[in-house]
Amino acid sequence: MKVKKFTLIELLIVITIISILASMLLPALRNAKNKAHQITCANKQKQIGLGVAFYTAENDGWIPPTHADNNYTWPILLAPLMGITQDYQRWTSYENFYCTSNTEVKFPDQAPGSYRTNYSWNRDMMGIPSDNTCPMLKSLKVSSPSGSAIIWDGHEGDWGYFAGFERQINPMETSICCIGFWHNGRTNALFLDGHTAGIGRTELPGAFEHDGNTLYK
Repeated sequence: MKVKKFTLIELLIVITIISILASMLLPALRNAKNKAHQITCANKQKQIGLGVAFYTAENDGWIPPTHADNNYTWPILLAPLMGITQDYQRWTSYENFYCTSNTEVKFPDQAPGSYRTNYSWNRDMMGIPSDNTCPMLKSLKVSSPSGSAIIWDGHEGDWGYFAGFERQINPMETSICCIGFWHNGRTNALFLDGHTAGIGRTELPGAFEHDGNTLYK
């Protein structure tokens, strides 16, 4: 039996059809991947929220401070409450405090003093540390936990460089330059009541602009 061969024109038509189908499918696949990253990030933030709740319950209602000194930041305070038992200076993975959609923030291995997170903490809520002390806030002082963001996706900002480290986010910074919109133009935020939400740039309150307001009620 004689086998009919493809002509060049037929082959080009098939290639064109495949290219069209691929161009239609790839954006959908990309969006699905981005959505999966957003869900993973939100789940990590919820785990952090549990750590915050445990810390607050064990410390007479005090919310975790931004940091206790230069090497003892909030991820290190929460880690034991999230089942992380390894000494923080020997951490080899930052998965619990790391949004994989943030491609700009990279970490050196086992760097003492590293913030070990690419999430930003609400400095406007907790205050600015100085002289190795940090202001603290009781949860009862927050009248609207569901409207009070604790952390969100980070982005390198004014405090984003630290000697000896690569582009790291400072978890105390809250200016607009330190909020990362890594999820289709939105940032994941964890609120004091434990829920997470995606927030667009235009939805941000004035507190992010440092106009004297605070990002809690």
